[in-house]
Amino acid sequence: MAKEIGAAAGVSASVSTVKRSLAEGGLRSHPAAQKSLLTDANKTARLKFACEHDDWTTDDWKTATHTTKEFFTDEEKAIVRGLFATCREEC
Repeated sequence: MAKEIGAAAGVSASVSTVKRSLAEGGLRSHPAAQKSLLTDANKTARLKFACEHDDWTTDDWKTATHTTKEFFTDEEKAIVRGLFATCREEC
């Protein structure tokens, strides 16, 4: 990439020079965000939830409270998302 940037700018630049220049400009590298692990059971539960709530209005969703809790195991990182703090009266 340093060669490509140098060629585009018409200069010769080392990798460290390019990295430093990008960092000074506010561009820093970072690892990709970890995504939730979806098992078949997760997918089934999500589909069931979606089907049970497909008739909810925007006002219904405004009363819903979502939480995120992360926990770690020896093998994987999982993200658990809670459901609702309040329900509709007909629940």
